[in-house]
Amino acid sequence: MPPREEPDHFHARFVETMRWYRYMEPSYPNQVKGWKRQKHFTLSERLRRLLFGLSPQPGPRSIDLAGTGGHRVHFPGATLCPDDFILKHYPVLSLDHAVRKYVEKTYAETEVSVGFHGWKARAAAVDLRLPSVAELREFRGDAVLDIADPITRTLIYGASA
Repeated sequence: MPPREEPDHFHARFVETMRWYRYMEPSYPNQVKGWKRQKHFTLSERLRRLLFGLSPQPGPRSIDLAGTGGHRVHFPGATLCPDDFILKHYPVLSLDHAVRKYVEKTYAETEVSVGFHGWKARAAAVDLRLPSVAELREFRGDAVLDIADPITRTLIYGASA
């Protein structure tokens, strides 16, 4: 995350220059996007649905990603892997980038009306801020990520915070 003290990382070397982060875990598990192929989900069924333009039918063979906006996969018998995977995510590279990404974007009303996109769908430029270095942790390598005291909300939304 770009801190207020070093605000602009909108360039090709952002992975090298943006050295601050904060571990975020709004809920556990926050995202479940990968799964082992199950015997009862056949390739021929998926191909048939693609070839003939059929949408997945709800039922015991359905895989649901849409219900959680793509954050969690649901299907009968799903279990979590005992190992968590850390996702290095660079949501924005500067405050201007945040404005372009969140404020200037048009969100589908059908998605907003059911609660998708949260604060992003209603953000104004004055609502966005870059956190101070004091609110972040310095990145020293993948093997030493500090996941203690996770935040549950983004640090970029809420200009008064």
